[in-house]
Amino acid sequence: MVAANRCIAELLAESGQESLFITHNGVRNDRLEPVQKVIRDQVAECENVDLSDLNDFVQVMSTISSAEDLKPLHLVMSRQLEKSRQTSNPAPHFGMGLKQYTTFTSPLRKANDYLIHKQLSSLKDGKPTASIDAKQLAKLELKLQNARGAVFDVEQWLKCQFMVKNKEVHQASVLRTFSTGFQVRLLENGIEGFVSTKEMEGKYSFNQDQLSLTGKAMSFKLDQVIEVRVKQIDWSRKQIQFELSEKLSAEAAVNENIVVEETKTEA
Repeated sequence: MVAANRCIAELLAESGQESLFITHNGVRNDRLEPVQKVIRDQVAECENVDLSDLNDFVQVMSTISSAEDLKPLHLVMSRQLEKSRQTSNPAPHFGMGLKQYTTFTSPLRKANDYLIHKQLSSLKDGKPTASIDAKQLAKLELKLQNARGAVFDVEQWLKCQFMVKNKEVHQASVLRTFSTGFQVRLLENGIEGFVSTKEMEGKYSFNQDQLSLTGKAMSFKLDQVIEVRVKQIDWSRKQIQFELSEKLSAEAAVNENIVVEETKTEA
């Protein structure tokens, strides 16, 4: 499928006409320099890379994904990438490591594929083809976003309904971290929710380069497995709010007391 899509993207690019391409810019612009600095400092063979260059980006991702000791760095980088988008002119798809990419695969699954097939039929028959310009793509993208948004709202509502009376303790992995807390995903069913550090004892500092939260008693990093339970449902945002299990909260309290006592002793 990927090979077929790649070949069609190359054919459309060579035709010189506006079409429908899927692009991906790699690391977000606002995080490009900090991420690049971390890569250069921590990975010897990547000390001169430019993450805005497709080949260098592929080299970095290949290097950090193949070494077990660099797995934390791979997790951090993968959480700071742009989303893919549609464009009427060929452009690199960093996520796939390709100079251009589109979706063509048959049987037809969506309007995008249908538009591509119409262009290909015209090219095959040597007839003039209708370009897919930026205005058309903008309208199509808006409709797709609205459809995805509607699906997301329904799914979130169903997940909230499913979890609202759940009092069990669940194992979850840390999916994303923020200055105000972290997002988790339950291992048993993939349901996601948020844990706020404002609801926890002590203060936590956020390291944006490592995407970690550190406090006196506990720290949290990407892919870390912890125990949580449902705290409440925010129906206005259709968001599940989790809290640490009683066991983890008790351990955190003990650890914080130990830190405080050690600090007093040293003083």
